[in-house]
Amino acid sequence: MGFQYRKSFRLLPGVRLNLGTRGFSNLSLRIKCLRLNLSKRGLQGHISIPGTGLSYRFRRNKKRRRK
Repeated sequence: MGFQYRKSFRLLPGVRLNLGTRGFSNLSLRIKCLRLNLSKRGLQGHISIPGTGLSYRFRRNKKRRRK
């Protein structure tokens, strides 16, 4: 195992930028019933209706190039 580095910066209330050893890690947006996460893998999200227990998760992956 090697050394790792991770730093998180709060840009605005509910908006956070995460940096790691390889640079940009992800950008996350969190509001009461909506969470979005943008990373190198693509967009991930979670939407919920507070107090009901109902939620929906989704993932939009970036398309990979074939070698």
